[in-house]
Amino acid sequence: MSASTTINGRGKFLLPGLIDTHAHVTYLRFVDGARSAVYDEKTSVASLRLLLAFGITTVRNPGGPTKEAVALRRRVASDEIDGPTVFTAGNILNRSSGSDGLTRAVENDGDVEREVEAQAAAGVDFIKVYANMPPDLVASTIRAAHARGLKVIGHLQATSWTKAAELGIDAICHGASWSTDELPANRRETYVRAMSAEGAMRARLEWLDDVEPDGVEIQTMVREISKRRIPIDPTLIAYATKLLGDSPRFLNSPDLNVAPPLMRSSFQELNFVRDWSIQDFARGHRG
Repeated sequence: MSASTTINGRGKFLLPGLIDTHAHVTYLRFVDGARSAVYDEKTSVASLRLLLAFGITTVRNPGGPTKEAVALRRRVASDEIDGPTVFTAGNILNRSSGSDGLTRAVENDGDVEREVEAQAAAGVDFIKVYANMPPDLVASTIRAAHARGLKVIGHLQATSWTKAAELGIDAICHGASWSTDELPANRRETYVRAMSAEGAMRARLEWLDDVEPDGVEIQTMVREISKRRIPIDPTLIAYATKLLGDSPRFLNSPDLNVAPPLMRSSFQELNFVRDWSIQDFARGHRG
């Protein structure tokens, strides 16, 4: 019989290991005015240990530099690093003008095929598509990934959740689509103008004002996702720290004291709502 240890649990709680389905554990340090990023191993290792200390024993890393992400997963699996079990994507596929350290630019089916093949060979667990990927490239990614036994998750926008579900996406990230197609038809142009004039983040206030949860667009989306049993990781804290981003609860949270230094400074320096007005935050609170 193997040796055992008795722990006095009086007054304590016993929980199963928690799972974080959206934990970017390949932490990136942004440079060049936040236009590109480089992998920061020290912060990545520290964040893994911190997650484990908080009872999280499994994480899904939804995108990071492919080589480093796979290596980090293997180092945890071999007990070289203390941390939760990691399932990881590589560089996120996006239709853009260039790669920034987190994403990989793709412009056509050939680009998609080559990138999915490279990531599959590197040993990723799944493929992720990003916000600027239109339906044709999302479809190409799903075909290429499924042919290699890999699932596809998406942080979507240019492709609506409804369309992505129809195309066969396996999972969706974040709690709102911000897609033009999921607004009532008579409100879409207003949203497009807001994105152009005010930027994507502030335009989301317009989207929240105009979206109709009981309307045909959202109800169709809910039906398609439900029918296909597509999971969504809502990342509610990401919305709280933006829409409620003027709150001392987040700005002065004592939890910031236990975060690695780079993570702490990034939270302050890469604040997506730092230019919001009192009126903007008032709209955000309503959202």
